[in-house]
Amino acid sequence: MSELKLSQKINKKILIISLILMALCVVFAGPAAAKSKKASNKTLRLIYTTRLDGQITSDKGQGGIAKIASFIQANRKQNTIVIDGGTLGDNVLYAPVYGQNGYPWQWSKAMGDDVTLLSDDSRVVSAAQQLKALKAQKGNTPAVLYDGTNRKLAAQAQRTAVFTKGKIKVGVVAVSASGRGSLEILKQVRSDVKKLKNCDVIVAVSDLSEKQNKMIARFVPRIGVIVDAKSGESTDDPVFAGKTAIVSAGTKGRKVGVMDYNVSQKQVKTNGLIAIDREVKSDGALKSQVDQLESALKQASDPGRQIITTQKDFTAKKDRLKKLADNDTGSLVSDAYRAQGQDAVGMVSESSLNQPLKIGAVTVSSVSKLFANQSGHLVKLKVTGQTLREICEYDATAGYLNPAKQLYFSGLRYRYTPVRTFYNRIIGLEVKTGGKWQTVRAGKTYTVITDENTASCLAAMPVKLSAQHKKTLNLLGFQAAVQYLDGLGQKGVSDLSAAYLTTANHKTPKMFKAAKWTRYFSHPSRIGVLTYGVLIFILVLIVGAIAARGIRNTRWSKKGGQQMRKY
Repeated sequence: MSELKLSQKINKKILIISLILMALCVVFAGPAAAKSKKASNKTLRLIYTTRLDGQITSDKGQGGIAKIASFIQANRKQNTIVIDGGTLGDNVLYAPVYGQNGYPWQWSKAMGDDVTLLSDDSRVVSAAQQLKALKAQKGNTPAVLYDGTNRKLAAQAQRTAVFTKGKIKVGVVAVSASGRGSLEILKQVRSDVKKLKNCDVIVAVSDLSEKQNKMIARFVPRIGVIVDAKSGESTDDPVFAGKTAIVSAGTKGRKVGVMDYNVSQKQVKTNGLIAIDREVKSDGALKSQVDQLESALKQASDPGRQIITTQKDFTAKKDRLKKLADNDTGSLVSDAYRAQGQDAVGMVSESSLNQPLKIGAVTVSSVSKLFANQSGHLVKLKVTGQTLREICEYDATAGYLNPAKQLYFSGLRYRYTPVRTFYNRIIGLEVKTGGKWQTVRAGKTYTVITDENTASCLAAMPVKLSAQHKKTLNLLGFQAAVQYLDGLGQKGVSDLSAAYLTTANHKTPKMFKAAKWTRYFSHPSRIGVLTYGVLIFILVLIVGAIAARGIRNTRWSKKGGQQMRKY
């Protein structure tokens, strides 16, 4: 009986302790569950555009800032941030109209952007004009983020920005290469992200390559989303590197990305990119501004004006990328550059060129499409003959290995041999002066007219580009081409293709005959001298090692012979 009572007491104690524990669980678990539910409800809506490439107007019912503005208004919520990858003003055709007043960031603000990116590749409007626009439009622009090399622009723009969207604190950081290596980029990104304290999510607006974006995502995991502002790819579903989502919305505003990002769980929900087509209505106020721009454009340059005709299609980009060789497109543009100076060398990189001229009427608009947006303004350089040689060495090596890096010349020609060592292939170099071809002299000064993009490409040469004088002209590449074609028309040339029927021989390959093998070592470049010196040094070491080993073997054989004679 006593055992039964004892058992009942123990059961009561166990029941009381269980009830107390359950009550404690309810008390402490309740707020935690509520907090967890509250965190899980933190969802940021991200609307993004990339590579607008200056497509301000609607093209065949697609894109256009008035349509994009209307779409953003319809899809914006309290927790929405709108990010633009930049290049809204990068249209060589429109630049003469709004370029005098700077850059059209006010339209980016009118579209509804919270953030836009400015990179060093934006060359349609000069850095000075961009700076002027930032100052003049202060308070009427989105947050302009800049991670470039221009100190004045860097002082006026921002590297990072912080927004509160609903109850979500969002940090945004600009990421650009600007001539830096991957380790330098990574160091800068880590430093910038470290400054974005107490942010629920960090978004990077990146002007980097796909490989570099994945590197940033891997080594800076605090970044939740990377908006790829460079590739121009249309990715309906984000590409993940770890838990970081990398997104891109294509080019020219034809599509806009809408993504819901769960901050706590780092999960993405998206229905893919949304087409900005005829079904999307335009914002009335912004459309009237665009119409005014088009009217001003017609008065300034008249895009539809016929300059000349052509009876053939000029060489397309896919054909230009097949091999290192001259072609009519490159020759036309380099001729236009050369025409801006007396006895100058015209020079243009393949990366500055875009769509070729097509058979039929050549208009101002079709000439503008011949140039890539990053081609920028013309640049006049004063260089020595030695520097000209190094530029041609770059073309004969880097352009030979990758035709996308090749250069086109006017007023200059060279002979090269592909069997010699890298950056040591030029065996003859001439420039045209006074209508005659003359051999380039190393110490003489020559004038080169190129564009900003080509000048930046030359900075990648193994030997640093040494220019005695550099001046940026107030003339875009496409404007120089229009002036050149107008000049041909005034001279009575009606068919442009007739002037470019034969391919120019500005870069001619030469192979050595076996009997003239000594020419292989003639006229080496500075890098060639260094290469030959290293090869000779290695050869001397090898011969010395073989000779030393032979002497050692001879001594051992003599010593062995003496011992044998003793026995």
